[in-house]
Amino acid sequence: MQINKFKAECFVKRLDHFLKEKLVSESRSKIEKYISDGFVKIDNKICLKKSTEVKKGSIIEIAIREPSNHLLPNSYGFNKLFEDDHILIIDKPEGISVHKGSGTKEPTIADYFLINYPELKNIGNPDRPGIIHRLDKGTSGVLVLAKSDKVLKIMQKKFKRREITKTYHALVAGRLRFKNGSVNIPIIRNPKDRRKFTVDQYGRSECAKDALTYYSLRYQFENFAYVSIKPHTGRTHQIRVHMSHIGNPVLGDEFYGKKSTFKRLALHSYSISFVHPIDKSITIFAYTPDPFLFCDFF
Repeated sequence: MQINKFKAECFVKRLDHFLKEKLVSESRSKIEKYISDGFVKIDNKICLKKSTEVKKGSIIEIAIREPSNHLLPNSYGFNKLFEDDHILIIDKPEGISVHKGSGTKEPTIADYFLINYPELKNIGNPDRPGIIHRLDKGTSGVLVLAKSDKVLKIMQKKFKRREITKTYHALVAGRLRFKNGSVNIPIIRNPKDRRKFTVDQYGRSECAKDALTYYSLRYQFENFAYVSIKPHTGRTHQIRVHMSHIGNPVLGDEFYGKKSTFKRLALHSYSISFVHPIDKSITIFAYTPDPFLFCDFF
């Protein structure tokens, strides 16, 4: 444990607000957990209520859990595909979340970034430093991280303006009706299960977000297909929702498909292409092999 002590220079209405201002790299939910678990003291007395007032001159102590050594890069098992002073491109393994979310307890890519690049902890959102975009926990492949606020903002604008081309490879259930096609249907959060998304096929929801996905067949097996997919937009779960909608859910996707014996979500971020945020004359193009095509499928 690392003990942090702070002296209140003025009256603060809430303890959690005081600590969030002092510990910018800690999420609000994590600070609340530290308080409720008894890791915070005011004037040497344990305080369990986040709404406690902090008086001027009070000494606040918080015991922060130190990161464990299992977050060192080699134990993650991913490769650096490219790195310079501005960006880092890695091959994210499946089964690792990009950043903390509801219910996430295991290490994340953001944790790796914080430990191995501690000087970058205040880039963007403290809970997800340097995170430009994300991949689902079960999705593997190319992921880009920013090493400065300037680059983070430039890259986020590129994603927003759709100036970045991403290609995914996937194994999907069944036989494709067309060798090449697209799905251009808005996506909304599933009202019956907030963890999921669904298509707004008839355009009835004002909350729906436009979503366009292109796909092409690479090889048709008897009961499943190997496809290349290019999302024009970047909605959460977009590829998984759209492929499920046309009757070809991604193998291993228990959210949007049927429970299968496939060992993982068969979705892989194969390549990403963009103009370098600083050296405008350079285009980065990185790719990784499809791991699920070189293993025992079932």
